[in-house]
Amino acid sequence: MKEELEFDDFGDFCNRADKILESFKERVKKEEISISDYKRYIYEEHKFCDNELMDMTAKDKCWQWIMSYEYEPMDKNDLFCVLGNIRKDKKL
Repeated sequence: MKEELEFDDFGDFCNRADKILESFKERVKKEEISISDYKRYIYEEHKFCDNELMDMTAKDKCWQWIMSYEYEPMDKNDLFCVLGNIRKDKKL
């Protein structure tokens, strides 16, 4: 996978969301990556927190952000709201 599409954690994804999305669009257009491979990368290669519901919510938000290039644009604040909830959950 191309380095610019990889991310370490949900905070990293949020901070680089625009760049990740732009790179993803370019790679898909050039057929350098498949949509299903990147979806698998998000859902299978990451665990954002121990709370299963929060973890799945974060993965879903990543995927929604990526797919927003084809569908309805997503507000980046949606990503940061989930990030805030993850950080809050980790403090508890």
